[in-house]
Amino acid sequence: MTPTRTSAKGRFRFDRVIQGIGGDDRLQVTSGARTLKEFRRREGILNKLIELGRLDILRALKPQQGRRAALAMSEVVEADRRERLSSLSVEPLLVKPLWATARATIRAMGIEPATKKQYRDRLAALERSGALPSAARVSDLASIDWRELEGGWGRSPAHWNQLRRAVSRFLTVLLGDEHHPFRRDLLKGIPARVEIDREPDFTPAAFHLAMRKLDPVYRPYIWALIGTGTRGGELWGLEPEDLMPLTHGIRVRRKLKNRWTHRVIELEPTIYDWVKRCVPAAFSRDTVRRKWYAACRAAKLDPPRLHDLRHCHGQWTLDAGVPDADVQAQLGHQTAYMTRRYRKRAQRRATSEAIARVLGVPRKVPQRKIRRKGA
Repeated sequence: MTPTRTSAKGRFRFDRVIQGIGGDDRLQVTSGARTLKEFRRREGILNKLIELGRLDILRALKPQQGRRAALAMSEVVEADRRERLSSLSVEPLLVKPLWATARATIRAMGIEPATKKQYRDRLAALERSGALPSAARVSDLASIDWRELEGGWGRSPAHWNQLRRAVSRFLTVLLGDEHHPFRRDLLKGIPARVEIDREPDFTPAAFHLAMRKLDPVYRPYIWALIGTGTRGGELWGLEPEDLMPLTHGIRVRRKLKNRWTHRVIELEPTIYDWVKRCVPAAFSRDTVRRKWYAACRAAKLDPPRLHDLRHCHGQWTLDAGVPDADVQAQLGHQTAYMTRRYRKRAQRRATSEAIARVLGVPRKVPQRKIRRKGA
């Protein structure tokens, strides 16, 4: 191909016949190169696309009926630099502006408000990270070096995994298929971090101590969370029609992906009365959280999160001898493994007690008296 410039000092231009790209099969677009050396490099990328049979990308480089091309040569060069040329996609949905499309897609999702906010916040954190420019397209997600980004993320493993879920859910809804090749290949490149199971350092005695410091108007919400084991979104989502006053039960609704599901929880009458006083909720979750943290600090305790009260429910009921299957049904765990995590503390304690018996450790550790100087 003989290189030509778009102007005397402009960029070099491609002018080449490529069978199968449509129209007159002629590709006449700027290469974006100002030097002959750079032009030859970009011409090599063009040859790679032909060898790979990626006529879809070549068509996307070509302006159609007076409209700008769906793909810029600079994006192809960037994909080649990151060795992602073979997976580059030019579907209409993938060339949409990334950040505006993500916000609109999440806004239209039929999911719990708390989950929607979490997705929105995580993608906003990705935008602030500078991994992609403000004018990025959806397809540019494949140009991110996710392992490098994960290494410098600087937030908790849970925060990173929530970002991964937000990207996955956004692409599933946008593309209409969780098995879409672009989403599938992208998720393979986003590493998942190992999350540390949260085990709150909290006891029933500490719970009662904190409750004495809490304003009585907020106590029903804390009692309801720890007495039912529900998630915050589930409790705050209860409506009066979800109460079952004759059997002292509640219908807990939750949306999983695109379908609603529910489970019925039978409650001890006193705990049911606490729950009834929270439906419908008169205070926001943030308000109750702030009051709970203040009460714990007033009791000189490290405040557990509201969600940690759910962990306490699982831990304490298993410690009290409730069968795993019953706790699993109460908490709404999808797998038995999720419930078995609460067995770890009892297993560790049993091991420690066994070695204590073997060694004959006394029940009370003797305290050595320290003599004062001059005594």
